[in-house]
Amino acid sequence: MKNIRRIVKVLSTFVIMLALLGTAGATPKVIFTFDDGDTGVYFKAFPIMEANNQSGVAFLITNQVIKASGNNGWADINITEARDLYSKGWDISSHTANHYDLTTRNNTQLNMELNTSRNWLESSGFTRSYRFLAYPYGAYNSNVIAAVKNSGYLAARTVEDDAGIYKAYKLTDPDIYTMKTLMVYSFPAYGQAGEPPEVVKRKINDTIAQNGLLMLSFHMISDICCVAGVNAPEEYKTSDFKIISDFLKEKQDAGQLKVVTMSEYFGTDIPTPTPTPTPTPPPIDTTPPNITIVTPIATTYNEGTTILANYSCTDETSMKSCIGTVPNGTKINVTGAGNKTFTVFAEDTSGNNNSKTVNYTVLAQSPIQTPITVNISVSADSYVSSKAPTKNYGTATFIYVDAGRIGYFKYNFSVIPQKANISSAELHDFISWSQANGTAKMFAVTGTWTETGIKWSLRPTNESVSYGIYDIPICNTGNGDCTHMTKGFGNIVQRWVNGSLANNGFMITTAATITNSEIDAKESGHIPYISVTYT
Repeated sequence: MKNIRRIVKVLSTFVIMLALLGTAGATPKVIFTFDDGDTGVYFKAFPIMEANNQSGVAFLITNQVIKASGNNGWADINITEARDLYSKGWDISSHTANHYDLTTRNNTQLNMELNTSRNWLESSGFTRSYRFLAYPYGAYNSNVIAAVKNSGYLAARTVEDDAGIYKAYKLTDPDIYTMKTLMVYSFPAYGQAGEPPEVVKRKINDTIAQNGLLMLSFHMISDICCVAGVNAPEEYKTSDFKIISDFLKEKQDAGQLKVVTMSEYFGTDIPTPTPTPTPTPPPIDTTPPNITIVTPIATTYNEGTTILANYSCTDETSMKSCIGTVPNGTKINVTGAGNKTFTVFAEDTSGNNNSKTVNYTVLAQSPIQTPITVNISVSADSYVSSKAPTKNYGTATFIYVDAGRIGYFKYNFSVIPQKANISSAELHDFISWSQANGTAKMFAVTGTWTETGIKWSLRPTNESVSYGIYDIPICNTGNGDCTHMTKGFGNIVQRWVNGSLANNGFMITTAATITNSEIDAKESGHIPYISVTYT
């Protein structure tokens, strides 16, 4: 008997040590992740992986999922497709609400991006994986990480390579919010090498040899690609993707690794059961719930006023439901003059019901024009060079403006009503490098052009009178890109919006040489935008 007790004690100690070690000694793991939510993931990658008994992680831009068509082609995954993936073992996780560079958001905007996405994922039923995040553009800093933690996320993935370390993570690791990955591009881009199947295979074998974790990150899976200058580097050929999936299947079948999701890897797919105590039969409850309505009150509100519903229901046992005319914290009806009612219905778990109604009046009022500010990201940018008159620079990371080189930019203002009055327009962009001050002129472009078609020999016409000055400051500290703002062209935006001038964007040009100046294009991740205020 003593020997048996010793054996049990040794085994118990061993189990505790394994729990503390986390992933130490575990089978090597590979996680497929897919950023942005392109439907190629659903129509191309999903069938291949399902045939190989593999699941992945789809990091979705949740505000795009809500309105997505889900069509096969250049479209976003919709909610039906996301739920189908989730039901087949996939993780549906956050790529934020709108895919902004989080390092450029103020604290209010940052928290809204994180919480809106997380809350939607949770309320939509993706509960095992809603607390995993992939940073848009891989952009983060200490302030972003703090906000991610405070928003309840368990882990976050960057776009940074782990340099052959293949670290096996635990949720308690200090770097759990800067997880590394292998970004799988068709050809070299963004300072990283292309990753054909043979390269990915070699890194899979390295992961097995080091008994670690390899995260593979893809964007779009496409049948027709991949040519530099024609296709985006984020496109990956379907047949090459199948080679990688099949290779992993061989390794799985040989017991050399496992392909898992993040929820499987961290164990969030299997919640820890909580012991349930034997309940004591409650006394019979015959008292209806109590309802408190803070707003609205029995008064008169001006039409268009923002009044948020604020009510609560309490009971001596517990509540089953507490439902108002509109959900708690949302706007009540203050449209259209007249008498209105607001009612809350309550039911407790014993089946007792109650209701309470507030009558209020809405007073008609002339609408007040409140200024509205919108930030509109650049939709197309490029430059042309007289030294290469037939070359297109539509995919360039930087825009050069100097003698013999002209920058072109286009913005889509369709979100602004045609009858809007523009009060201000500010161009916000980034200077990557500049060794001297310089000044350029801005002209409205009158001829049509496309980002992938414009070149010096086909440059469009423009107005002869400039409408603004573009000052280029010195930016050579080596501490990152310099933020830059240009004002004074609200009039040209007004003409684009009201249709008096076709919106073909603007160009920046100068006859002088601005030494080593580089303006960030949208391909750099620092996306230029125009902040427009209108009524």
